[in-house]
Amino acid sequence: MLLVQLAIVVAAVVGGVRLFTNGIEWAGALARLSEAKAGSLLAAWGTALPETLVPLIALGRGGGARMAIGVGAVLGAPLFLATLAMALLGLEVLRRAGSSAGVVVSPSGLRRDLGWFIAAFALAVAASALGPVGRVLTAAALLAGYACYVRRTWGESGGAMLQPMAPLLLAARASRPPTWAVLAQTTVGFGAILLGAELFVSLADRGAGSLGMDRFLLAALVTPLATELPEVLNSLVWLARGRDVLAVSNLTGAMAFQGSVVPALAMLLSPWHLGGMEGAVALTAWTAAVWLRLAGRGGRLRPVMLLGVGALYPVLCLGLWGS
Repeated sequence: MLLVQLAIVVAAVVGGVRLFTNGIEWAGALARLSEAKAGSLLAAWGTALPETLVPLIALGRGGGARMAIGVGAVLGAPLFLATLAMALLGLEVLRRAGSSAGVVVSPSGLRRDLGWFIAAFALAVAASALGPVGRVLTAAALLAGYACYVRRTWGESGGAMLQPMAPLLLAARASRPPTWAVLAQTTVGFGAILLGAELFVSLADRGAGSLGMDRFLLAALVTPLATELPEVLNSLVWLARGRDVLAVSNLTGAMAFQGSVVPALAMLLSPWHLGGMEGAVALTAWTAAVWLRLAGRGGRLRPVMLLGVGALYPVLCLGLWGS
């Protein structure tokens, strides 16, 4: 019965992703945004909400067990995006074009997104050694820094303009759909993604709870498989359509948000004390981001590099479960 429920929820998420990706393409096009801007901001904000709400709700309700779930979700989201999600892009490229191909990226966009994540996430982790006042000041700095990141991203010029590859699903006959239809479809798609992701997490937690898993490990290593599903599916859809820059910037833009805004809010809602397991998860995510930033300097991420960074995830899982 649980497997049937999971299949129904996944189908709902996939349907929501189709509505959302099609809608966000048209929203970006009507706003005359580049693919990098649309991915790093519009798409990343929309699909980052499910995995953002999970830790904030857990931390806000307090309690030792809920704190473990909240901190695990905060650290696990960027870990998944920087490792397994990127590896899935590499697999899609291998399937589509072979090992000699690669994922085209915006070098400036990749430097901006991952550069901010690398700096902000390191600061967030280091803040775990500070007292209450230090954590509050760090949280304020991270929120202010992200505002500067958004302003810089929005103000950058250049890059291919976003051009929808299919008519708007809710106005298939219109060559240029009305703004209200674009907003309505994007909102419906986002709602389906959000509801589906939350139900998926609930079902996954119920199944994992019967196995007696550690709550932090569940939140950091298992729950992101559900909460990050929207980003991954969006990026795979765009990659299959040849929108490489949009596919990658969707993931790196989400990392920039989750590596700064979400930890900042977590610092304000919890003691934010990180131990050995938490440090291992954070270090792996940070290392993967550095790897990706270096690998993408030439404007292309090769499948072998994406699969290599993805291998960090199972290595970490084996190390944590074996400890």
